[in-house]
Amino acid sequence: MKKIFYLSLLLIAQCLLCEKTMAQVTVTSANGQSVETLVRNYFISDGVDLVTTPGRQPTFNGQTTVNSIQLGTFINDDITGNNMPIDTGLVLVTGNCTDAGQGSSSGTESSSISGANDANTQSISPALHYLYHTTLGQTNTMNDAASLSMYVIPHGNTMSFKYSFASEEYPSFVCSSFNDVFALFVSGPYDPETGDLQPGGYLNYNVALIPPDYTTTVMINTLNGGTSAGSATPCILTNTAYFRTNNNNNCKMNGYSVELTTMPIDVWACYMYKIEMAVCDIGDQSYNSAVYLKANSLVSQDITINQATSEDNVGEGGVLSFIKGCSADTITARLAMAEANDFHYNMSVVANNLSEGIDYAITNFDGELTGTYLTFEPGEIEKSFVINFLHNPQKMAGTADTLFIVPEYINECTQIDTIKIVAIEPPDMTYSIEGGHTYCSNELPQREFINISADNAKTYMRVEWENSLGQSGEEVIPIDDPTALLGHAEYQMDFIVNEPVTYTITISDSCGHVFTDTVTYIIQGATVEASIDRNYICEGESVNLTCSERATYDWTSYPADASLAIVANQQNPEVTPTQTTTYTVTITDENGCIASDTVSVVVVPELNPRIALTPHSTTMSKTEVMYSDLTVDVAHREWDFGDGSPIVTTASGTHSFPADTGDYIVTLTVYNAAECEVVITDTVHIKPDFTIYFPTAMEAGSSPNDRFAYFQPIGSMEWFRIDIYNRWGAKVFEGEDNQAWDGKLESGEYAQQGVYVYDVYYKDGNGLLQRKTGQLHVVIAGKDN
Repeated sequence: MKKIFYLSLLLIAQCLLCEKTMAQVTVTSANGQSVETLVRNYFISDGVDLVTTPGRQPTFNGQTTVNSIQLGTFINDDITGNNMPIDTGLVLVTGNCTDAGQGSSSGTESSSISGANDANTQSISPALHYLYHTTLGQTNTMNDAASLSMYVIPHGNTMSFKYSFASEEYPSFVCSSFNDVFALFVSGPYDPETGDLQPGGYLNYNVALIPPDYTTTVMINTLNGGTSAGSATPCILTNTAYFRTNNNNNCKMNGYSVELTTMPIDVWACYMYKIEMAVCDIGDQSYNSAVYLKANSLVSQDITINQATSEDNVGEGGVLSFIKGCSADTITARLAMAEANDFHYNMSVVANNLSEGIDYAITNFDGELTGTYLTFEPGEIEKSFVINFLHNPQKMAGTADTLFIVPEYINECTQIDTIKIVAIEPPDMTYSIEGGHTYCSNELPQREFINISADNAKTYMRVEWENSLGQSGEEVIPIDDPTALLGHAEYQMDFIVNEPVTYTITISDSCGHVFTDTVTYIIQGATVEASIDRNYICEGESVNLTCSERATYDWTSYPADASLAIVANQQNPEVTPTQTTTYTVTITDENGCIASDTVSVVVVPELNPRIALTPHSTTMSKTEVMYSDLTVDVAHREWDFGDGSPIVTTASGTHSFPADTGDYIVTLTVYNAAECEVVITDTVHIKPDFTIYFPTAMEAGSSPNDRFAYFQPIGSMEWFRIDIYNRWGAKVFEGEDNQAWDGKLESGEYAQQGVYVYDVYYKDGNGLLQRKTGQLHVVIAGKDN
């Protein structure tokens, strides 16, 4: 019959390939594995104990070891959209289990199990055979049955499981005779000791029914996409909300249900129940169906409690110890399955030496006081409360008190251990910060360390720092003994000091202790100021060197000054340099800081004065004289002209002396850069104006008072000497110094009247020897011409 629909199935499947995804279901065959191991790893969850006594071990198709390719494990990385909705677990297939894995949902994949016919199905799962043929009244053959069964003991009063039914029959064989079926049967309660079914219990009660009324068996014709492809009955097309068409090629199945939960079934806690899951092909052995069983979703109402351990230390025997004042313990109660109604659960706190409100407080995560009474509303599976351990200053440091969390009794198969907690009153946390120094500026840079330590720190020591240079950092150092509640921690900061800096350091731990301190590095430079009483000195003079007071002194000179040798370590030495010299003083102050300063002394050579006066000698009618200072490297000068006139400082100029004969001493005082003076003098002569007249005639023998009685130069000359020659060239008179000629010859007689020649030597007004010749007419008194 299926072959008639084969072409139609291909056409429909091709339309379903319009979208593909890389995330596909991966199936691994469990053939040869222990059924018990598979059930423990992939089926059992909280609140359910697996029974493994002989005759009650988990089986697949009646065997304790999987001997079929129909059972496998699966992983599904993507359950979004229209992908198969269960992520991991076990899968039962009416053919090869890999037909439930990755591949195209084309409808062409099918496999069958040899000899898996209706009679075989009846032997593998009598409950499924009875359900289909008797309860549902169906007559089609049952083939390729796969059955997983086990005995369990629930802790609570309800039990359920999650699954997804899938098939390659979709959508072409909806409402046809190929109506593959799945059921999950519950039988019990059985007495765990005798195995007797208790009165009023279940026997092969199918709980894999379609919600919400849980009255319809899961089959191709009851759970589908709503489109009929045949006329078989029953044909229910209204459960489309629970169906997905595989248009993503997530696996080879052409369609599957959403994640379904079996009908919650009331059970007796601590009694034994048999669970069987069975699926089979109907009408033929082609086009397999599968049921994906969600891993570890078989749950019963159960409650467990535990405590958080991430932030605290586990003490001896697994007992958690907490530091009071900074620790809290979270106690969490977890329900294995949500209840339809509110569920109430209470835990009590037992403590001999601890008082609520003084040593501890029970709150929610918002810090509101709650107590230990928990109410689980429908849908809630976890409730928690927090035990906050409070610092009690009345207790001695190191005191350890015990507190017990005692759970409420539920039933004999739900045993919850009492939680034991130790609360310790801590000693005070202490810290140490070592660092800080004063450096001289000439010592930089320096590598420095700040040593930081803490005692009685909880979990760790956090070091946060920032400095005055805008830098910051943070380090978390665990305590030296990670198994201890409190301990010692050390940290060393390593950095370079180049300038003044202050570090602000904050130390804290997980207990909330906070300490802040500062470490300062001071940079100070030594200072010194050298000076001298004079910057310029003359050759041979001394000068005083001076510097500010410090601890030690060391004077040096360049070029070397021998006079410094014996006074080099004095604060204010006196030196006599012979040339221009630079002196450097290096001091060390009381902090060991070093500084230096330099001064220079200029040794100025003595001046070699030169003076120029023009003229040196002049007359009363022309007393102006030019003066000039020809000295090299003169700083300044003073002229004293010796005539009472004011001092003159110009280098050159003219000066008018008084119109009076005499000698004037001119004094020039010159000064070099060191104000050393040298004096030079010169003389200016002022003489009468010079005149001379030579008579051309004389009357010898006349009255002596007659100015013509003698022949001599007339004027202001100082000296003369006269020689007289006759007209034949004979000397008739040779005079002595300043002797006038009276007209007489050597014989004493007057010379004859006539013309004579005179030759006169004389000194002029400048004292220079001059000569004058000329003719002289001589007349003798008393004689006629």
